[in-house]
Amino acid sequence: MHVFVDTVFTSGVSLEFFNNGAWEVFVNGNYYGNLGIVSSVPENELAVAPTNKSIQLPPLKIGEWYHIAVRFSNTDIRIHYNGLGVLEPGYKMSIEGTDRLIKDLPNNIYPSAILGSGLFAFFFTLSFIHFLLYIFYKAKRFKFIL
Repeated sequence: MHVFVDTVFTSGVSLEFFNNGAWEVFVNGNYYGNLGIVSSVPENELAVAPTNKSIQLPPLKIGEWYHIAVRFSNTDIRIHYNGLGVLEPGYKMSIEGTDRLIKDLPNNIYPSAILGSGLFAFFFTLSFIHFLLYIFYKAKRFKFIL
């Protein structure tokens, strides 16, 4: 992909990937990061579960062309389905300012944190009630007959 920079990014630029498989990123021929191990041989590839990972790019200068190359492999597409059962064998990539990614990070984290803490509170309360019943109702304990 060829990118021409015509604006100033005050906090830098990041590439964000949503993928199934493994990838490596090169900018102007220089290696900048990976997720998993890219290989054309299924035994050597280390694919990852769907995730969104971002890579901070070097400072981009206005008026210059940048060549962004992504090496991607997904040799076993049978295991890459989304939650609705739709096959998603490729990857999606977005180029954004780093400040926007940092600003959007809480929006990605809060829903799962709220769900996790709610489930923890529910099961902790249930366990605590059962513990209290066990302590205070000794006469009603179930007797195991062996």
